[in-house]
Amino acid sequence: MKGVLDEHNNQCTKGNTKSSFKQLFQIVFTQIDVGNNMFVIPRRYAIVYFSHIQHNEEMDFFDRSRKSWKFRFFTAKVVKN
Repeated sequence: MKGVLDEHNNQCTKGNTKSSFKQLFQIVFTQIDVGNNMFVIPRRYAIVYFSHIQHNEEMDFFDRSRKSWKFRFFTAKVVKN
């Protein structure tokens, strides 16, 4: 699964098929990701590419075959012990 950026307006894509795309990161889903119905975007990518996105906003991601997958963006607080 790859996150993509609309290179025309430098924002994460909303599925505009006329846009060109740039790979932002790559994630291989694990059994835990699938079982929990979620995946975690590494913090460094979330800060750089997704800081403008509102909590609970829907996002489109694309796999290698350019199939669109819709996800909801949630932020989680990191608890340090």
